[in-house]
Formats: sequence, C-alpha cells, structure tokens
Amino acid sequence: MLKEPNPHWYTRLKGSPHARKTFTPDKIRQIELLAASGGKKTMSRKSLIIWPAAALLSAAVFFIFISPLLEQQGNQPPGGNRPAVNQPEDIETPVIDQPAGSLLEIEFPEGEPEGTLGVLLPFKSEDVTGLEWIHSAESVATPIPEERIYTVINNLYWVDLNKAMAKIESSGKPQTMFRIHTAEGKSWDVPYDIETNTYAISGQRFYANDAVLMMMHNVLGLESPLAAWDKVKEKARLEQESNEGGSVDESFQYDSDRLTVGGKDYDRWSEDLAESADTTDWTISYYDDLLAEVQQIRFVSGILTLSLEVVFTSETYRTPDGIGVGTTREEVTELLGPANLATETRWSYKVGDFLKFHLYFVEDKVAYLSLTQPL
Repeated sequence: MLKEPNPHWYTRLKGSPHARKTFTPDKIRQIELLAASGGKKTMSRKSLIIWPAAALLSAAVFFIFISPLLEQQGNQPPGGNRPAVNQPEDIETPVIDQPAGSLLEIEFPEGEPEGTLGVLLPFKSEDVTGLEWIHSAESVATPIPEERIYTVINNLYWVDLNKAMAKIESSGKPQTMFRIHTAEGKSWDVPYDIETNTYAISGQRFYANDAVLMMMHNVLGLESPLAAWDKVKEKARLEQESNEGGSVDESFQYDSDRLTVGGKDYDRWSEDLAESADTTDWTISYYDDLLAEVQQIRFVSGILTLSLEVVFTSETYRTPDGIGVGTTREEVTELLGPANLATETRWSYKVGDFLKFHLYFVEDKVAYLSLTQPL
C-alpha cells in the first residue's frame, strides 16, 4: 500500500472518475429557450397554452440534471476533482448501451488453491467485446479503450490463485469495478480497488499486475508518475505494433558501458534500489506474472521500478555521453548515434543480444530513460 506521506495524486483517487459535464450551461440554456418558445417566434393563443408546460419542462431539466451535478460538486473533497479534459464542450460523454453486469463469482477448489484464474472464468478472452470502469458511488461508467482491453483480460487469465493472493483488507473506499461484456450478451462485474491494486473475487483478494495499475492511472487521468509513464509507453507500443519502427538493425552495436545510466546497468540499479527500499517516496504491490511473485512498484528520487524495468524520470540521471531527460533527438544522434530500433516515441539500443537501453521522446526531447531485463 502507499506509504505516507501520500503523493499529491493520491487524493485524486477519491474524486469522481468523470471530469466532463454532460449538460453544460450552453446546452441547458438551449433546452430552456427551445421549451420556452415552443419552436415559434410569436406568442399565439396556442403558445400561451404551451408556456406552462415549457416552464415545467425547464424545471424538470434543472432538478433532474443540474441539481445532482451541483450536489456532486459540493460533496467533493478539496483537490478531489481530476483536471478537466481539454476538448469542446459540445462533445458529450458517450452513451454506453451495454447490459448491467453480474458479479463474478468463482467456486474455488477445496484445499490449497493452485493454478490460474483463467481456467475458472465463465468466458473466453476471444469472446470479450467491451470493458468499462464502473464507479458505483457515482453511477457512471468509463469505457476502457479497445486497444487496452487485453491488459485487464490477459491479467485476469494469469492471476495465480496462490501466489497472487493478497492477504489485505479493502481500502474501504466506494466500490469500483471492471464490467466485462461478452459476445453472448452477458456482462460480468469484477471489483477492483485501485488504491491496493487488487481484484475482489468470491471473498478473496488478488493482486493485479503493474500494467493494469498504470493503465488505470492513465485512463482516469490521475496526475501521477504512473499515469504519465503509461501514456508515453502505450504510444510507443502502438507505434511499434503498426510496424512504424520496422525491424531491429543488427548491423552495428555500441559499447555496453555507453548504454548505462549513472554508470550502472539494470542489475546494479535493481540491487541498489532494493537496498534503499526504506527511503522510497511511495510503494504499491502488484503480482508479476512473468516472475510469478508479488513485487512492489517503487518511486524514489525520480526513479520508477517496475516489472523487469527501471525508468528514470529526472534530469539528474545521465549516460556516460551526457544523454538524459531534456536531451534533443539531434543531440542524441550526435552524442551516441542511431538506435537499433526506432519509432517516433522510442529509440532502443542493443546490449548483448537484446534491446535493453531505451530513450522515450516527447516533443522531440528525451522524457524518460529505461533499462530493461528480458527473461
């Protein structure tokens, strides 16, 4: 669980998952004017009959739509609202025409749990047609982007019933859940607590992986290092999947010492960060389905430790050639040279037989350095 003091984005988890207002003042004014005019410009006898009905309609609009929004805003804790999305106000929240979900109940085998959750699920991954994030306290649903559905479904399938079990209590916050829609017309609700990164299934809690946690920070627009990193990394993934980056150029390779950060490779950083666990800014647990064990995401002095990856987010950390956060593409080319695999967002370099050193660009400047360790 997160360690005190809480980071500034932590309090935003308590806010509404919707930052946009469906009924803006302009929209409501249009409804009132239309109702008041009855679609005509003159006040005929027929208009006099319509006017009381129009007034009632305006009042109904106010009490049905405006009052709940005002009450909701009044009940928000200080700083609890997420930043508004910059988009035209006439773009309304999409209407989600999906059936309500049934709470996912699993009959776990007796005795010591073993195996993965996937074999017990009542649906197949290929039958999933949609996924939403449900915030029960606000009665709203946030659609999960189609290209991210696999993140949750794949993780559910690989949850180890024994090793991923979380012997912790719920955070006690209003229930939130994933609603999974299938081709058969059935929908299943899987409670998920973002503050503890756990699923709740049939009285048991299981840790989700780090990818699910980062995705939800991003989808909900939280101001956290996880949200910012996930946004850039997902962009790089989509670029690579579209084959924009082509294939790995193996015709050249750099001295591995030049592809270190602060003079350390992935192994050295992992060891040092593990020893400094008590000085981390915050931590949160996750189930690493690659290593088959519970690990912790840690953020300390501008460094994120994730599954088989160390990410540097601060200008403090640089390569022997002086490359770090803020270095431009042109400077990278001059100081180091071309990458073995490159997309617009990510440049990757070979260390030994694998791509282990990565630069992530935002607006043509390095935003992150990453050291990875393939299995």
